[in-house]
Amino acid sequence: TTTVASTTTAAPTTTTAPTTTAAPKAPIASCAQGGPCKDGDIGPAGGLILLANFMLNEPPTLIEVAPTTWFGTAAKATVYVDKLTYGGFEDWVVPNRSQLLTMRRERARFACAAGTRCTNGFNPSTYWAATAGAPTYTVSFAGTGDPQPAGPGTGHFVRPVRVIGAPGKGG
Repeated sequence: TTTVASTTTAAPTTTTAPTTTAAPKAPIASCAQGGPCKDGDIGPAGGLILLANFMLNEPPTLIEVAPTTWFGTAAKATVYVDKLTYGGFEDWVVPNRSQLLTMRRERARFACAAGTRCTNGFNPSTYWAATAGAPTYTVSFAGTGDPQPAGPGTGHFVRPVRVIGAPGKGG
């Protein structure tokens, strides 16, 4: 007789390495929500963000342009803008010449759709530009001329701006 030893085979085992789940990344706030802003965004107050860099001797600065235009003399424009609270913000100013020239250059971006009424477009008229905080120049939105000195008693439009800061900064 022959004796055969019996063998037992164990089933193969698999070892699974422990897994880690990465925490979900928090969404980055949009410019309108106070996150980083770039040219073309809608800002925290609801205005269009522009990169104002028209003058060569000034660093590029992001501005938020108020969605509405007002009209008045230099003194009235200054008082109005100084007291302006719009979109929850109180830091509106009369734009300087560089900012206003940028707004004129980019005015097509503010155009209202044909057949609609809106307040975003620019009138083909003159707008106040500030020097040292006071409106002293005007820029024509009907043409392409240079800023012109203006008497303080004359009436012109004003489109306030907020300075957001350097590109990539939040509002």
